[in-house]
Amino acid sequence: MLDQKLNVRKDRSNGAILVGPLPPPTIGQSISFEMLRDEFSARSLPYWLLDISGGATSRRDGSFSLGRVIALMASLCRVTILPFLRDRNFYLTIAQSWNGFLRDLWFIALAKIGRHRIVLHLKGGSYDNFYDSLGNFRKAIVRKTLSCADCIIVLGDRLAPMFDFVPDSAEKIIVVSNGCPLPLEALPKNSKHLPSADSNEPINILYLSNLIDSKGYRDLLQAIAILKHVHKLNIRCRFCGQFLIASDTQLFHNSDEAEADFKTQSKSLDIEDVVTWDGVVTGERKIEALKEAHFMVLPTQYNNEGQPVAIIEAMAMGAVVVGSRWRTIPDMLDEGRAGILVDSSSPLQIVDAITDATADPEAYNNISQAGIKHCQVRYSREKHLDELIAAINADSVFAAEGVENRLESA
Repeated sequence: MLDQKLNVRKDRSNGAILVGPLPPPTIGQSISFEMLRDEFSARSLPYWLLDISGGATSRRDGSFSLGRVIALMASLCRVTILPFLRDRNFYLTIAQSWNGFLRDLWFIALAKIGRHRIVLHLKGGSYDNFYDSLGNFRKAIVRKTLSCADCIIVLGDRLAPMFDFVPDSAEKIIVVSNGCPLPLEALPKNSKHLPSADSNEPINILYLSNLIDSKGYRDLLQAIAILKHVHKLNIRCRFCGQFLIASDTQLFHNSDEAEADFKTQSKSLDIEDVVTWDGVVTGERKIEALKEAHFMVLPTQYNNEGQPVAIIEAMAMGAVVVGSRWRTIPDMLDEGRAGILVDSSSPLQIVDAITDATADPEAYNNISQAGIKHCQVRYSREKHLDELIAAINADSVFAAEGVENRLESA
């Protein structure tokens, strides 16, 4: 399927132009783009890179920010070189907001002038909602702009219909799942085991994502309170991520308010002794958090969610994932065979998922092992990067040579 749609001609050997966000902030999209950059370097593939993150660590997505505007203007100036590079493979991670689209429009127009092959990558799952929110005139602009793409990459089959409004979208859509960014040497071969009944070791629960209200972290706080006070489980829960304000919630005005509410909720629920907030964890700290976690809970209904990298990381490390029936998460958890599916906004279902799993250690072990195997087959770093680089460099000799070089060095 992938090879058929790429239609490799191998006549673009000037390298790729990569446009996307690098950390900070540390989010799935920036982690994945950083992984792509590193792989281009590791394979000695020529590229020209433009970081469009702006280095922001706290903002409302799709909203106005002076710092973002300054960073954006710098990016817009740098990208004016595109028409002069000529005949390259142009890769852009696209936004799901009008402000972000205007930036994408500028990039795509310049890439078109430069006769580049245009590859657009949506690292989310709400482009159809964004498109439907527009008036007819703006819709026409979006359609015309995206029709310039030679290839549109989505994260899963169930997300492909987002671009049905784009002319000839069926011929342009390619599915490339996210990949695990963790180093191979950190990944376990065997499943995890729960603490024995006579052990004083706690059951460790992890929330590994930015703390956005619609991602469900406040539902997890409620669930932790029930697990502690009603079921009397010996639990610990780590929240790892930064407080961010998203456009799909109006609960807080800024991240300081959200952080204050987290502390207030923890105190009022009497769970301060079993809950910690560790902020953003990366590198060895993230690996350590994943190693000790028995469960990773992400009951998200975040509007821009696509295919959370944190779920892939948790499965790869053997933690049993409790995830919501949202976007591609059912596929990620193999319809409940490689994890536990719950509804969003349902603390009681989170409670049931954890109590049922802890009551049956053998079933827990089976789910843990199934998650590891599912991640190895569907979401490995190698599979992701092979498919993504092949899609980006489809018209280049590097599309084939890059894969061959990796296999020879393995």
